[in-house]
Amino acid sequence: MPASTRGAEMQPVSQRSMLERQQQMMRDMDEPLTVLEGSVNNLQQVSTMIRTEINLQNRLLDNANETTDRTSARLGRARSMLTRFQSLDRNRWLGISVLLLFIALVILFVYEVLP
Repeated sequence: MPASTRGAEMQPVSQRSMLERQQQMMRDMDEPLTVLEGSVNNLQQVSTMIRTEINLQNRLLDNANETTDRTSARLGRARSMLTRFQSLDRNRWLGISVLLLFIALVILFVYEVLP
């Protein structure tokens, strides 16, 4: 075999092996990227779950705040009603006391003047 023929036969083998090596290198690079892709997908799922949970917790907190506000308003109304009732009750007892004292004075006056 002449030397020029041998070089021609060697060249395609060399290009083929070069192509195979490059493909193997690409596969070797793809393996860690595939693992990384799986990790990124897992992180995406976890972050989606966290976002969903945070939204749920925010809605629950909003509901609790609304309930607390309504309860606080009701307590304020009840407190003002109790304050009004206490003042009316005090005034009523004060009126009854004045009436009783007046009756006592009339009785004393009648017994003192009419003996």
